[in-house]
Amino acid sequence: MQLDRLYADILSPNGQNNRMHFEQYFELEADSKGLVIFDRDGTLIEDYKGLSRSDMVKWLPGRISSLAKLTSLGYTIGISTNQGAIEEGLISVDDLLAVHKDIVSEAQKAGIKIWAIIFCPHSKVKSGKMCNCRKPRPGMILELHQRFIVTNPRLVFFGDKESDMEAAQSSGLCIDSILVDTDNFSKRVDEWIGTDDNF
Repeated sequence: MQLDRLYADILSPNGQNNRMHFEQYFELEADSKGLVIFDRDGTLIEDYKGLSRSDMVKWLPGRISSLAKLTSLGYTIGISTNQGAIEEGLISVDDLLAVHKDIVSEAQKAGIKIWAIIFCPHSKVKSGKMCNCRKPRPGMILELHQRFIVTNPRLVFFGDKESDMEAAQSSGLCIDSILVDTDNFSKRVDEWIGTDDNF
């Protein structure tokens, strides 16, 4: 069952302007095989800094079919994305939420259920500091895990950057962290599915 978007600010100890954002779009299935988390830019869609409109979203080859396969096999799909363009003033939170709503809706047309998207709005360039949620730190993964309340709460992460791998590994929660590129994404997803008999 699709939900109206559930939106929650997760306040950090540093105050109201330092927060990550969690969006849920579908109810969790109690018998989910596990949570497969994807980076967004450069992993699922073209990497475009300051992406603020849905017509700017370009899915990379093979992504829709791979996510549809994961959904059909009973996996839960989540997205974790750094969006420092918000703190830099290039896009607004409302712009990003509208883009995410359209990404989820477009994916749903192919039978894909994106359970949730979590994003960090902080910019290391702007602030000169590193928050706990921006990858390569694991804050977003830890938050997804806390909200992933199912019988089999195990996680795997796919991303195109070393910072994605560092975040997954430092979380201590992901059974696999898999580096992908533009061309090998579908192959890497299929290989992982083939080795995941007991997930």
